[in-house]
Amino acid sequence: MSRTAITAALTRMTTALDHHLITYSLPTPHLITLSVGARPSDYARVMIHSESLPIIAATLLHWANTLTNPQPRLLGETDDYTAKIQIHGRLPDHTEIQVCAHPEHHLDNFRGQALDPEQTLLWLHKQASTALTAGR
Repeated sequence: MSRTAITAALTRMTTALDHHLITYSLPTPHLITLSVGARPSDYARVMIHSESLPIIAATLLHWANTLTNPQPRLLGETDDYTAKIQIHGRLPDHTEIQVCAHPEHHLDNFRGQALDPEQTLLWLHKQASTALTAGR
């Protein structure tokens, strides 16, 4: 891939992600990583960070509601031995995206296991709802 093609892909992805963040009033991510190679392997990775599990869950659900074909997963162990929650999907311009959070101390009971997309979605809703009930 030429330097010009890489620059064009990065510019396209940055513009799409910026537009998406503004359009859906998404909170500012902790970290964004863009990976450009031979398309269709280009993707964006967005890291969410908070000390509050209900805020992480609500933020991930907000993201899931804005993506095409969102696939949430809770993974008790990953390649780097940390638990994470992730949502794979696509932005409206078809940019592949992965939104992740690593709330390790909140996922101790999931070590060595994973939840499928439907279970993960239910679990996220349950965690997000604790913020609502705690505020009453």
